[in-house]
Amino acid sequence: MGLMYFYELLQKYLNHKISVVIAFIVLLAACPALMAVENWDDHDRSGRYTARDIGANYLESCAPDAVFLPTGITFLPVWYVQDVEEVRTDVRVANLSYIQAGWYIDMMRQKAFKSDPLPLSLPSEKYVEGVRTQLPVSKRVDKPVNLKEIVRFAAFDDKKYMIDYSGRGDYLNYIPTNKFLIDVDSATVLSNGTVKDYFRDRLVSPMLWEYTDEDAF
Repeated sequence: MGLMYFYELLQKYLNHKISVVIAFIVLLAACPALMAVENWDDHDRSGRYTARDIGANYLESCAPDAVFLPTGITFLPVWYVQDVEEVRTDVRVANLSYIQAGWYIDMMRQKAFKSDPLPLSLPSEKYVEGVRTQLPVSKRVDKPVNLKEIVRFAAFDDKKYMIDYSGRGDYLNYIPTNKFLIDVDSATVLSNGTVKDYFRDRLVSPMLWEYTDEDAF
């Protein structure tokens, strides 16, 4: 309706083709111009450095050659200050919200800036699109299992290590227990400052992690 209004207005003074071109150009420019005039002051971030400084502080607080695991929007200021301002490029940033995607896992397997690739154990064919997109938890084992063993088990391609999830031949790799053991090198986490010395008596090795979601079957 706006285009026709301007076209008919211009056609009183100009020919058909020129009226169409001018009306189109005016309206094409008017939309972003109106948005800028009405919204510029609301969205102007000049002089606002809180998000940038938080991202830099996250990185600066990391030990040399550390792996930093942000989630969601926490990743954005960190991404900016490392990629644009080159703050602490020795730190490997791995977004936990993205690392479920195969393409992002492949990125983490490559060197970035001064940081080394992540030491991921599964080869890429084990997590390509459509493969192991979900790992249901089926409590077939009632004792805790080391997390490294869980990963190895989930990587098997033989159907005898899978479950028919729907009963219609939809075989999926699965996790056979809801209790996981995670080894902790007490000497290492104390020496590198991950755990402060005054929390020494609270260290637990191995750590026991129990998945209690009611969806486990």
